[in-house]
Formats: sequence, C-alpha cells, structure tokens
Amino acid sequence: MAESRPRRVLAIWVGAARLEVHHRQHIRLADSPRDFADACLDLLAGEELRKRQAATVWEMVASNFSWEHVARCFERAIESQRAW
Repeated sequence: MAESRPRRVLAIWVGAARLEVHHRQHIRLADSPRDFADACLDLLAGEELRKRQAATVWEMVASNFSWEHVARCFERAIESQRAW
C-alpha cells in the first residue's frame, strides 16, 4: 500500500461505486456541495468519529488491498487456469 497508516475518507458516490465500502461506516459519501461540506464539518468536529472511521476503513483496506491479499488472489487465479 502506498501509505501504511489510517486515513479518513470522503468521496463522491461515483468515486466509490466499485469499492465495497459502506456510507458512514468506512467512508463518508456526498455528491452535492452542501452534503460534501456537511460531511467535512462532521469529520472535523468529531474526534471520536474521525478515529472510529479511520480505524474501520483502515481495517477494510488492509484486509482487502494489502500485497498479501492481492498475491493470494493472483495465486488463486493462476491455479484456476492450470485446471484448464
């Protein structure tokens, strides 16, 4: 992973469309300028919210996008092709 520490995440819905993330659990999703600003203010105002969301999204990223996970997926793909 490019960065190995938790980050808070805020995105537009289309930007997270293919990611297995849940609004308000892993990241904040907002499309309108008002909703985006409100989500930013929520994250800035709530230290516990920031910490909880950072930990949750980090756990999800570490378990699904680590080099180890990607390597296991790649190995399974190679093995499945050998069966042909």
